[in-house]
Amino acid sequence: MRAGHPSHLARLAAIVLLAASPAVASKPTEAIANDYRKVLGRLASGEVDRALADLSSLEKRAVGGSQKRKLVETLWTTKLGVIRDLIQAESLDVLVPIIVFHHEAAAAYRDEREPVLALHSRHMVDELADYYARRADDPKAEVFAGWVLSSLGGYVLESRSFSTSRSLFLRALDMDPANEVALLSVGISLEMHARYWEAVDYFERLLKLHPNHAEALLRSSLCRLKGDIPDEVGIRSRGRLQRVARHEDAPGWVRSLAFQELAALHMREERRDEAEAWVREGLEFASTDQTLRIQLASLLERRGSRREAQRVLEAIRPAPDEGDSPRRRYDRVSTEGLQEGRETMRRMMAAHLELLSAGLGEPAVTVGDALVRVGR
Repeated sequence: MRAGHPSHLARLAAIVLLAASPAVASKPTEAIANDYRKVLGRLASGEVDRALADLSSLEKRAVGGSQKRKLVETLWTTKLGVIRDLIQAESLDVLVPIIVFHHEAAAAYRDEREPVLALHSRHMVDELADYYARRADDPKAEVFAGWVLSSLGGYVLESRSFSTSRSLFLRALDMDPANEVALLSVGISLEMHARYWEAVDYFERLLKLHPNHAEALLRSSLCRLKGDIPDEVGIRSRGRLQRVARHEDAPGWVRSLAFQELAALHMREERRDEAEAWVREGLEFASTDQTLRIQLASLLERRGSRREAQRVLEAIRPAPDEGDSPRRRYDRVSTEGLQEGRETMRRMMAAHLELLSAGLGEPAVTVGDALVRVGR
């Protein structure tokens, strides 16, 4: 059973969406409701970019006063009234395109440096996804909500807000315990705070689902070594590192780092021949890896081959246009795995636009046309 969501806005969403009849609207809120229906009409026709522009114009007008918190709550309540009417006219699945649309709005507001509206959109998406998963009573709805919350967590993480992003990823796992991105992201976040025992738990949960997940194998092994966590029966951290280093389908940076760590382990134990063997094997795979070259130079100097070591160091050149080094790549939480989920969410939005059109009484757009117009 999923944990409760204690926020004020969550209670507000539930109250409004479950209300039997709409409250009497004032003229300002009636204008907002009418404009919001027009925005959703543009969305229903597949004009996502224009709908986002119209939404931005509407919401900036609506919260343009000094009492922003009260104005945002009024905006939220008014939009919820429109959404409730659409659910009653059609079905709960009308929430799918609305959730994805406001997810896109949250990202746009973040890029525009509109923190009030970015936070409002994020809360809106969060609450609607939570409501949808709870009320739909469908595992597919829970998986969808997990993608949405993970994506929000990824955006928050880019702003270095680790506690908020971790909370979103944990709630994504509450919805969908098999959410790969959330399992990996929570584990990495814990690892970055030296909470190695807890991090290992998440990496191992991921490995039960995907036994060959190279990054999870690498991180679980290194957390065990850094945290001095004993290997379990059937799990040898060093053996796993070797497996990752020779895993041809693993991401290049993951393999490079596995070679580096294997070499470093043997160097600390003064097993220089084994360390050099791993370095040279790593350089066969990644000939321009600077860390491996520095490790090789160090080993050569220790055995007295100073000239050869100097030649290795002099041959090191910056690697242009290859992105972060494997170490820098390891030391941050990746958002790369989120892109596939975001694309799936956009396709789901397009597939449900007919439902939104029907709820609004607008001419329906076919799924094929919607996919073309959405441009995904």
